[in-house]
Amino acid sequence: TFTIISSFLSIIYSFSLKPIDRGSMEMLATNNNSEMMIPSRDTSLSGLLQNGLGDFAGSLDTRELILQSPLVLNTVYEFVKEEYKKKGIETTNMNFENWFKKEVKIQFKKPTNILSIEYFNNDKDLIINALNLIYKTFQDYSIESIEKETNQAIKYLENQEATNNELLNEAY
Repeated sequence: TFTIISSFLSIIYSFSLKPIDRGSMEMLATNNNSEMMIPSRDTSLSGLLQNGLGDFAGSLDTRELILQSPLVLNTVYEFVKEEYKKKGIETTNMNFENWFKKEVKIQFKKPTNILSIEYFNNDKDLIINALNLIYKTFQDYSIESIEKETNQAIKYLENQEATNNELLNEAY
């Protein structure tokens, strides 16, 4: 009888659960002009000109952790939180780490530069909107990173120009 009761309760419980849907997308992370540009280990002039600051995001693992961080995804988290509030879902105990673990999966398909992004939720519209916002956030983050790297390179070159001008003036 215990088995019959527990089986019956399990069936009732499984019907009461809302199904979790999954949305996904993939992006190519490169250092050239593409849709998604994520700084990578670089031995070109721009990589060398960071004046001792090191690579912005050397390995795929490092880049993956940066892209999973609140620094990059907080906008998406706040958006989802607001959507939950609109639907009357309690968000007082919601935090970034739990939200990310439950609803988001971001990882590189190793050994490639293909970034796989998955979003899990029972609201298909929220999945689509969250994935679109993640895409836009990654693009904005990429542009900011490239601008920062370019500004660092310009500053380095300006300092080198000033130093070289001083050396030339001393030589004459």
